[in-house]
Amino acid sequence: MKLKQNFDVIVVGGAHINALGVIRSLGENGVKPILLLTGRKNGYIKKSKYVKKTYYCELDESKIVDILMKQVELDYDRCYIIPTGDYVAAAIDKNLKLLQKKYIVPNIDNNENKIVYYMDKFTQYNLACDYDVPTAKSILINLNKSGIKNDIYPCILKPVVSANGTKSDIRICQDITTFKDAIKEFKEKKYDEVLLQELLDYDYELDVPGYCTGKQARVDGIIKKINVYPAKRGSACYMTVGKPNVQIVEKLKKLFVDIKYNGIFDVDLFVKGDNIYLNEINFRNGAISYALTGSNIYIIIDWILSNENIKVKNHSIEKNYDFIVEDYNFRLVLSKNISIFKYIKEFVKAKKYAYLNIKDMKPVVYKLIYGIKKD
Repeated sequence: MKLKQNFDVIVVGGAHINALGVIRSLGENGVKPILLLTGRKNGYIKKSKYVKKTYYCELDESKIVDILMKQVELDYDRCYIIPTGDYVAAAIDKNLKLLQKKYIVPNIDNNENKIVYYMDKFTQYNLACDYDVPTAKSILINLNKSGIKNDIYPCILKPVVSANGTKSDIRICQDITTFKDAIKEFKEKKYDEVLLQELLDYDYELDVPGYCTGKQARVDGIIKKINVYPAKRGSACYMTVGKPNVQIVEKLKKLFVDIKYNGIFDVDLFVKGDNIYLNEINFRNGAISYALTGSNIYIIIDWILSNENIKVKNHSIEKNYDFIVEDYNFRLVLSKNISIFKYIKEFVKAKKYAYLNIKDMKPVVYKLIYGIKKD
């Protein structure tokens, strides 16, 4: 579907497949976005033929807002902001009222700092309990208190708000010794609190990408993670896309509508046998949501159309298909978790690719020339 572009879209984030997927989702529908690239300037995503113009910025809240308000030049009187990372999503939400003078911004009931509030993982735990969504037992630990104790093993410790930490700060504790070591490490990194969760032994993960307008939430596909890197509890690199035919999806949709969220969302789930547990809610686009475009499902476009009061077509996934993140899946070969023969088989079997795109080859060529680097 080619849209007549009468609005601007600005994609804000680092050089990662998340931003690349958003750029291509827009471009494949006739919408050329502006890119505000955070971090290194030589990011390969700026090479996409769909990018209309690129601005650069450090990953710093005040600088991001300053560029958005003072430097970005728009062609139309309406512009949508699409954040592709937790830090950016939080920075935008903290400055919602100012940014709304120039942009259409993801929000919760037009309240500043409300997305940031729900980014808190302990808040998400309590919210899940309210909606009868199963989740791991969770406890908030104040690191400024003495005599911290724990009797839940194995457990996982993580930053309470993902925007204020990184995946590298997550720690798995099997016993009291590893728990004390992790607590000491978090204190040294100047964290005030961490979330302790029961470590669930799950069979696999599901990803639920979708969007909500504040009045209606839609989920048109669900993604089953087959391979992750690092192996177990890593980032998805090979997955299967199918119909959203699990009951928990309806509970999640009601949750987003009830809090009046208007934006893209991405929900991580754990599956153990017949049981499904909430892992995390992301109030932004997810890195692998581009996988849905293999069935012509463009959640970025559908969210924008909904905000433009244009009717969105019904979507249906007729047959399951596979999606691959080529470089991360190859790292499983290098780490000897899968064979090169399995990698080739999965590469050939995949219907959709994170990088390879015959209509937009410059990003993948640029990435190959400068080597496969960790993003």
